[in-house]
Amino acid sequence: MIIKGIDTELNNYLIGDINPIKKDIKIHQNITDKKVALEIYSIPSSKLTFRRYTFPIKKTDYLEKTLKTQLELDLPINLKEIEYRYIAKQTENKLDVFCVITKKDEIKNFPENSVVDTEIFSLIRVAKFNGITEGIIYHFTNSYILKLRFNDSFPEEVRVIDSVSSIEEDAYISGNIKEHNFNNKVLNNPTGEPYNNVAFGLLIKPIYDIGVDFLKKNDTDFIKSNIKALTYLTLSLIILNLVFFINFQLKNYELKKIKDKQKEIFYKYWGQSGKIYSPLLQAKGILKNLKTKGRKKLDGIYILEQVGKSVKSSGVESIKKVHISPNRVFIEGVATNEIQFKEFKKVLAKYFSIENEETYLNQSEKLKFKIEAKYE
Repeated sequence: MIIKGIDTELNNYLIGDINPIKKDIKIHQNITDKKVALEIYSIPSSKLTFRRYTFPIKKTDYLEKTLKTQLELDLPINLKEIEYRYIAKQTENKLDVFCVITKKDEIKNFPENSVVDTEIFSLIRVAKFNGITEGIIYHFTNSYILKLRFNDSFPEEVRVIDSVSSIEEDAYISGNIKEHNFNNKVLNNPTGEPYNNVAFGLLIKPIYDIGVDFLKKNDTDFIKSNIKALTYLTLSLIILNLVFFINFQLKNYELKKIKDKQKEIFYKYWGQSGKIYSPLLQAKGILKNLKTKGRKKLDGIYILEQVGKSVKSSGVESIKKVHISPNRVFIEGVATNEIQFKEFKKVLAKYFSIENEETYLNQSEKLKFKIEAKYE
C-alpha cells in the first residue's frame, strides 16, 4: 500500500510502499499523489498538551469514563472545545495512560480520510525500528525542541522547549540537527537524513502498533486493520466490516453500563475548586460500594465525599490535591487564614485521624497546608 507521511512542522514528507504483514518498507522518490492510498499527518507538538496518569485498576472497562472525568477536572477548558487521544499500558494492578490533547480548530483542516498522529509516536516508532525501546530523544524543529523520554516504547515525559544549551550524554538527537553542535548519537532512518525521522515514523505507523489518530476514535488497531484489509481486499472485506460492526456494538454496550455516580459525587462537593489528581479509582469496588447502603468498606469516592463535606462545612478556600493510598489520605490546599484551617481540621477529624500537618504562608499571605490523615 502506498502511504504518504507528512511532517507538517518541518514541511517535509516521504512516500513509501508499506506491507504491514511482511513488515516490508520501500521508500519512493518519484511517485504521483494519485497513487497514494493513505496520507498520515503529524500535528506539531507546539499545538498539543500532554497528560500522564496512572490509575490503580486492572481492567480498561472504566478507563474511558475515568479519563474523561479526570480531564474535566484537570483542564481549564471545556472538553467540547478539544480533541484528546490516548494510549494505555497495563502493568500489574495499574494502568499507565498517556494522553495527547489539542483544540478542535487545530485538526479541522486535515483531509477527512487521512490520519492525524503526532511527532511523539512517530519518533517512538523510528526508535523501535532501530531496536531502541527506551531512552531520551531531542527532536529539533525550526521553531521548538521536543524532548521525549520513553520506556518500553511508552512516553514517560514530553516537553516542548524553546532552546537547550546542553543535553544528556546518552540522549539521541533528531530532526533539523545541522544548526546545533551536539555530539550525541543520531536517531536515523533508511534515508540517512534525521530531518526525515517524523515523516518516516508516519510511514511505518501500520507496522508498529503505537500511536493515535485525532480523526478517529481511540482504537489502536484502526490503521493496522485497515491496511490489512486493503492488502487482502478480495478475501477479507466482508469479514473485516463484520468485525468492525461487532466491535463497535460491543464498545457501545460497555459504555452504557458505566455509571455516572463517580462524576455526580465529585462535582457535588468539588466543582472547579482546584486540580485533584487521579483520585477516583484509588481503591477497589467503586460501583459495587456505591450500590451498598451501609458503607462498611471505604473506597476512593467515599473518601473524597468526606473530604468534600469538610470543605463545604469549613469554607476552606481550595483543595489543590488529594492522594489516597492504603489507610492514608494526603491533602494539599489553601485556607484564607488559620481560623479557617482549624475549622477544616475540626470537621475533617470527624471522618479521619489526622497524624501530620504542615502549614506556611504564601506570597498572598494565605495559609497553604498539607495534611496526612489515617482511615480504617
